[in-house]
Amino acid sequence: MSDRFGDAFDNLLMKRKGPGSELMNKFEVIKKDFGHSDDPTIFELPLNMNAPYAKPEYFDDEERIVLLSSEDLQSVFEPVVEQILSLVRGQIQDARKATGHRINRIILVGGFGDSEYLRRKFRSSFESMDITVTIPDKPQATIVQGAALRGLEGVRSTTKKCCRHYGFCWGIPFRDGIDAESEAYINEYTGK
Repeated sequence: MSDRFGDAFDNLLMKRKGPGSELMNKFEVIKKDFGHSDDPTIFELPLNMNAPYAKPEYFDDEERIVLLSSEDLQSVFEPVVEQILSLVRGQIQDARKATGHRINRIILVGGFGDSEYLRRKFRSSFESMDITVTIPDKPQATIVQGAALRGLEGVRSTTKKCCRHYGFCWGIPFRDGIDAESEAYINEYTGK
């Protein structure tokens, strides 16, 4: 915005452009919606700004609306998304080295997890590696719930030895040509 509008944007009060402003609240909505369609779209952000020299393709001076194209948003999101994907790829490699096991599921949580653009990038990047990407209905709330549950547990040791566990094993018969051979195993109880 500073590059596009210069002092007209930079000199605005924070209550007009900062967190909680009408501009940023609308941007949060757009951030979630962006990526649902590949069609070129123009997104509108309300901003009462005096920008007499702004190009009309970027700012509607009469309506006081900033106009952002799909390409504009992609140029904002793409570097951030690529950093996130690179970080996750590194964590997958580190986990495999540390445990000797393959990661087969990623759960995408947090505020940016609401972004359809990020969701699509995660799916296209990791599902090709046979990693399931799971996204809760409310990714941001999941973080808050986890933090609250952790807070209720209190401070505890970071390492524990589990004396016993309870659970059950569940599997389905291998389907040749459909299931990944790397996921196949022989059930020690049934021999299949």
